[in-house]
Amino acid sequence: MRSAEDIAALYKARSDRLGPLHARMCQVRDTYNGDVVIPLPEISKHEQATVANLTQQGLDQIARRVASVIPNLTYPALRAGFKVSEDRADIRRKVNYGWWEKSSIRKVLARRSRWFLGYASAPVIIRPDTRRNCPMWEPYSPLDTFPAPVRLDGSEPEDMIIRHKRTLRWLKDVYPEQAAKVNKKHDCPPDAEFEVLEYIDDEEVVFCVLGHAKQDQWSPEPDPSRMSVELSRLPNRAGICWGVNPQRVTLDRPTGHFDGILGMYQTQAALAAMEIIAARKTIFPETWLINPNTGAQPHVIQEPDYETGTPGIVVNGTIDRQQIPPNFSAGQLADRLEYAQRMTAGLPAELGGMSSSNVRTGVRGSQVMAASIDFTIAEAQDAFAESLHAENIRAIEIDKAYFDTKKSFYVSTKGNRGQVDYKPSEAFETSEHVVEYPIAGTDLSDLVINGGQRVGMGTMSKRSFMDIDPLVSDTDAEENAIRMEMAEQGFFAAWQAQMADPSAPWKIEEIADFVGRLAKGEKWYDAVKAVNDELKSKQAEGAQPGSPEAMPGMAPSGAPGEVPTIGEPSASMGNLTQMLNQLGSADTAIAVR
Repeated sequence: MRSAEDIAALYKARSDRLGPLHARMCQVRDTYNGDVVIPLPEISKHEQATVANLTQQGLDQIARRVASVIPNLTYPALRAGFKVSEDRADIRRKVNYGWWEKSSIRKVLARRSRWFLGYASAPVIIRPDTRRNCPMWEPYSPLDTFPAPVRLDGSEPEDMIIRHKRTLRWLKDVYPEQAAKVNKKHDCPPDAEFEVLEYIDDEEVVFCVLGHAKQDQWSPEPDPSRMSVELSRLPNRAGICWGVNPQRVTLDRPTGHFDGILGMYQTQAALAAMEIIAARKTIFPETWLINPNTGAQPHVIQEPDYETGTPGIVVNGTIDRQQIPPNFSAGQLADRLEYAQRMTAGLPAELGGMSSSNVRTGVRGSQVMAASIDFTIAEAQDAFAESLHAENIRAIEIDKAYFDTKKSFYVSTKGNRGQVDYKPSEAFETSEHVVEYPIAGTDLSDLVINGGQRVGMGTMSKRSFMDIDPLVSDTDAEENAIRMEMAEQGFFAAWQAQMADPSAPWKIEEIADFVGRLAKGEKWYDAVKAVNDELKSKQAEGAQPGSPEAMPGMAPSGAPGEVPTIGEPSASMGNLTQMLNQLGSADTAIAVR
């Protein structure tokens, strides 16, 4: 068990250790938000940078592509071939998708992707939600997260501290006794913010509040100016730390994808500001009142009025206007810096909807984009797949520890739609599962193109592609719909061929009946059956035998499966019968000999 003082000391130590990293994160944040300060005296403090913010554009574009694809979940059955075990595995997968759906996993991954690329980490807390009776994903900014040190490229810390900002009013409403301790002199306004620390490990969850610091140097030793007061302490029944913190793969310390272009952007913004200052001086030249060494003080008696044509009057001097010629070197250097930023961060012009050359073929654009960002996307998706696996394990343990009762909810995720009824301890007989992206390194649009190419080459089945296609919500239903379309197309093609055949059994009234049924909204196969039954009944009225089942109906005469019928004999058939009878007589037989 850690006391509130121990947690405060641990928070202070981790703040000092992560201080340089957080300072770098703040630079990325300010650059992304456009809050870069340009230290030029001629520029107003309210003016912002007037150059393309490649950090914001690149971060949004790549992060959107990373988060555009939701990974697939696979829960294997403990006993393959046994229906009960396979049904439980299917329930586990659907339940996991249901958790993601309730946590708005797309939005969570979109925000975490930006943190991962910009801050080099993307922490998240899986905590029990007593309102929904299930685990929930809550992302927290790396600037407010202080995890325990982990191995290189590790993502599962032993404990984690989350910093929250809470007002004094909130403390008084929720924890009135503790609020009185941190505000002994009652001199804080109600909106004064306090730091509330949430400490999470595998044994407990502790909340404590830090009092206001009255000195710059803060010591982990107990200090009345920076006291730590415990708010609440709860046991962690899941037996595992709720936090997961995936980190970007670097050399030896966390480095964001855009850290290398921050200085270039600031220099480019300063050069652009200088160019604006020069343009202003070109448009509005500097005016000087010159004394021609007469010994008298020059001064302006009358300002010129351009509307009335009244000239200005100067005594004991002359007015000189200095026109500064424009200099294009600043603009050229700014263009070089933009090029250097694109090369450093891998941000092709195509991300902004432009082409950097006259070659604008689709293949060329795809190749440039692939060489620039595909491997960045693949690395991020692999990191999130590993992180989501660890997060799912925590969600399973939380669900079994906090909500182990019979429950049900509706899942509307792709391929897993329907009602799910389960009990956590029964359904999750194992937490083994696989989280993987369909094609790591591809976004939503490239996923469809790459999958379609593999289907065309014969290296992937259509069903496998439908399983990863984001527009196919239910693979089985989609396959049935495709088969129905094929059957419908085949029927109407055959029907049109019969309409062109004058010997077809269809009559004008049957055609009109069929088209009328379709116009009323009846399914084509129901209309075909009804018209076919009526046509068979009409054909059976004068036939021998008179069973409608033996009639061809809408099928052409002689179609496979038709029961043959014998009609009335013709006149030629009677003559043939008479001739055969004569051949069978004795006289005819002698004559033939």
